[in-house]
Amino acid sequence: MSNQIKEFQGYVLESAYRSKRIPFKQYVEQSIKIFEESNLNLHQIFVLQAHLQKNREEAETFLDELHLSNLDITIEGGLITEDGELTEHCKNVLRKEGYGPQLDVDSEE
Repeated sequence: MSNQIKEFQGYVLESAYRSKRIPFKQYVEQSIKIFEESNLNLHQIFVLQAHLQKNREEAETFLDELHLSNLDITIEGGLITEDGELTEHCKNVLRKEGYGPQLDVDSEE
């Protein structure tokens, strides 16, 4: 049950960031904390990485090299673009894993 609560917190954080209720750094640091506790799902991880890439310059001021390297691997793997958008390949992976409804919400915003 606690994993579901933490996973839900990840969505709340992302929503708060998108609606500008929390700053980027707070969203990232809290999301990474949830991720490190193994409580972010695949969709949340890709969305976080997309936000990191969109705000790469700011992210580089506080993220360590490991997180930046993982971001580069995600781009090189064709899952997010240089502009920080989820690719069709990424969306297909997420749909295959059952995250289609979340992608519909993402596209509405």
